[in-house]
Amino acid sequence: MTIDDLKSFMLVCRLHSFSTAAVELSMTQSALSKRLQAIQQEVGSELISTENRRQILITESGKVFYRYAQRIVSSYDELEQELKAYRELKKGNLQIGSVPVMSQYGLTKIINIFERSYPQIDIHLNELEGNDLLMVLKAGEIDAGIIRDIQTKTIDNNHFNSYTLDRDELKVVLPTNDSLNNKKRISIEELANYQVISLESGSGIYEKMVEIYNNAGIPLNVGFKTTHIETIMGMIKNSDQITFLFKKSAMPFMNKQLVMLSLDQPIYSNLELICPRENQHKPALTKFIEYMKKYTSKPVESYP
Repeated sequence: MTIDDLKSFMLVCRLHSFSTAAVELSMTQSALSKRLQAIQQEVGSELISTENRRQILITESGKVFYRYAQRIVSSYDELEQELKAYRELKKGNLQIGSVPVMSQYGLTKIINIFERSYPQIDIHLNELEGNDLLMVLKAGEIDAGIIRDIQTKTIDNNHFNSYTLDRDELKVVLPTNDSLNNKKRISIEELANYQVISLESGSGIYEKMVEIYNNAGIPLNVGFKTTHIETIMGMIKNSDQITFLFKKSAMPFMNKQLVMLSLDQPIYSNLELICPRENQHKPALTKFIEYMKKYTSKPVESYP
């Protein structure tokens, strides 16, 4: 039994006429009669009595059936309207997770543009550390995640799509009064005796630092770890400590008491938008990806 079957039955009941209903449905009276007979056979009850050929009679069972058919058709119509709204982006919701760099990379401004263009789409943003973000992304608790490629080694490319949003260089930040501050590039060996203030494990940067020092055969001396770049910068100035940060993440916190140097073997990382392939059928997410790709290819100054 289909929705069209229910609608046909309801129309016959309202018009009390097979012939008039058949005309409105653009079908023959014989075809409509067969459709109603099939419904009655399926439910095992007589719903419409045709003993009086001049006027059909809705049985008690038919009245009960009509009442439930009306509810089903009404719910179906509501479903159709809601799905249409999603298809036309008149409605939708997105759960987006990101490592805490959205402001530094101009992503909050892009999201503001998207929200102005599609105010009917409800966006929920969550800032998470890399490991936590990967966990909720893999669990399907968010629609997409913004994360560095150095943290996505455990992502299965067969089940996730990724889009590069930005590229950045890992830098060493030292106090301005440090003896190495006039160098253009610096080696890990030159940093062997420095204590490091670091972002927490799971930030991607901490893990990269460990890898760099291990490859050089130099012990990594981490004196303090935090989730806040501002705290790190405050501890480094006028000290003999250093840190490692990506350039665009660090820039808003730089001042005259700090200097940023490149490694002699530069390390780059891409900031990526990652989403499960099964989520990409969502019109709101498709449009969100489109906006992210469009505006991250432009200078921030050119955003409307």
